[in-house]
Amino acid sequence: MFTKVLPENVQELQQKVAYAEQVKLITNKIHAAQELNHILVDLQKDILSLFDAERLTLYACDTEKKEIFARIPHNDTIEEIRTPIGEQSLAGFTAKYLRPINLGDAYSKTELAGIHPSLVHDSSWDRKTSFKTKQVLTYPIVAENKYLMGVIQLLNKKSGARFTKKDEDSVAEIAKGLGIAFFNLRKLAKKTPTKFDHLVANNLITQAELETAIAEARKGSADLESLLIEKYKVPKAELGKSLSQFYKCPHVEYHERMFLDPELLKALNVDYLKKNYWTPIKRDKTGVEILIDDPNDLDKVQDIKRSFPGQTIRFAVCLRRDIVQLLRIGVGHSRRTDQRIDAGAAR
Repeated sequence: MFTKVLPENVQELQQKVAYAEQVKLITNKIHAAQELNHILVDLQKDILSLFDAERLTLYACDTEKKEIFARIPHNDTIEEIRTPIGEQSLAGFTAKYLRPINLGDAYSKTELAGIHPSLVHDSSWDRKTSFKTKQVLTYPIVAENKYLMGVIQLLNKKSGARFTKKDEDSVAEIAKGLGIAFFNLRKLAKKTPTKFDHLVANNLITQAELETAIAEARKGSADLESLLIEKYKVPKAELGKSLSQFYKCPHVEYHERMFLDPELLKALNVDYLKKNYWTPIKRDKTGVEILIDDPNDLDKVQDIKRSFPGQTIRFAVCLRRDIVQLLRIGVGHSRRTDQRIDAGAAR
């Protein structure tokens, strides 16, 4: 005899399969992330979609400062929130003791005291945003069962008075994947040199500030180098030095006395050069000198070699804003020169 499967059981099974597929998809995205900001900022909504919660916050661990931090998109910028590892906040407590917290009322002193006599709910973010925190579920993000990587925090259960055992199991599953991803990204960051290492090593900007700036540049309209100069007050010369050390080529900074050889631009589309951030600046017996924002960009390098076949190419790194400015001024100068030549020929 066959047992008849009830329609509601079929529907429940379909929901479980669909949820498992969604978890797998998002977990794959987490493991494919090339940098921490991609998980903290870009994947936040995807991860939240797995849970019956109004909001989600992902914290990463700053072991040097003994803090956890989150990066929250706000308008066109990214706002960083930091909290000490300790009893001053729910996420901080979870980070310190590697213990989950499940509260029905974040403001209940009785519930808080039942977990730890010194535990408090940090309500500063509620006051700042007018968001009312009710239910809270926090879970530690750990690698290899011992290394604190961060904390995942769910706020306000959509259906019900508090988060359930099923919610806890779901958070634990995602936290496990996040722990592996955070750990791998930390190892990768230690091994892989970046074009801003000089700035961090010389205390011109902190690693945390740099990561926040990278996230801001991804969300906003300004390029990263401009943000570092204007918002984070990194000296332009030091930024150029950092780029030069990374790309192992000279850095060229725009100045008013610079000009482009108009002969080099005749066969090139200036709008294309502006969009791709490179330009030839001069040619001599030894070859053509190219200003470019990224000398390691193979697609751009191939385009440049096709534009100057059979010629030796020398690269110098240059900020995007400087390349665009140079092209704007250089093309204007070239047109004025042509107009004077034409006028002279007419006379």
